[in-house]
Amino acid sequence: DACLANRHAAGDPGAMNLPRAIVWDWNGTLLDDAQACINAINGLLRERGLPPLDRDRYRAAFGFPVRAFYRAIGIVADDAEWESLAVAFHARYRREPAVVPAEARAALEWVQARAVPQSILSACEQRLLDSQVAAHGLTRHFRRIQGTDNLHGGSKIEVGRRLLEQVPADGWLLIGDTLHDAEVAAALGCGCLLVANGHQSRARLAQAGCPVIDSLAELSAVLESRGTRALLPPPLGPTIRNAGCNRVHGLVVPLASVGGQARFISQLGQDYA
Repeated sequence: DACLANRHAAGDPGAMNLPRAIVWDWNGTLLDDAQACINAINGLLRERGLPPLDRDRYRAAFGFPVRAFYRAIGIVADDAEWESLAVAFHARYRREPAVVPAEARAALEWVQARAVPQSILSACEQRLLDSQVAAHGLTRHFRRIQGTDNLHGGSKIEVGRRLLEQVPADGWLLIGDTLHDAEVAAALGCGCLLVANGHQSRARLAQAGCPVIDSLAELSAVLESRGTRALLPPPLGPTIRNAGCNRVHGLVVPLASVGGQARFISQLGQDYA
């Protein structure tokens, strides 16, 4: 951190292009587990006599909170059933293979080499998250690894606020793969960059108004060519609100709309949207 501060003080242009900190989503952003989730979900669907999802339909429908996604694909559960359903999904999910791709590892190394602090903010249950990050040999990259205390796949805005107690949001960048990541960034007042090779399609991510890239292999080029300023919100931060639903591939899925100063991000990041 001191090294980076010295570079900023010296007016190093390379340092000026970088965020003060990067906060990563885990599932679908660093960990390529979309197919693992599809396989686990399809097991639950088959048990209920419901049609399975292919990758396109899954990425068109998936969202947070996960319980709403389940309803959209035909799995309706009351509170008691939801707990057992979450356990059943994760039992299947843990049996499925998932990898951290080479481009994700390279992005982490690239950021670390530039002395930018990195953390994880995830809706994943904390013990599962810690074990996955450790199993892939990545713990050393992160100052904080912040998950949740349950398997429900709900909003991570509150756990994001918990993370802010350790990592101030001013000038940091959240990198994720869902519209919820844009919602979290808006709520916390930080910048956002979305990656379109995870749990949601590029068409859906474009609704958020944030810059969208196809792969983390593009991350260094985005930061070096445009700089972090194009990814950060104006002083008051963006606002994102729900705006009804959209029917995609026969499924009703939530829409997110961007209002107020969030348009600033859309205009500056339009080359990547």
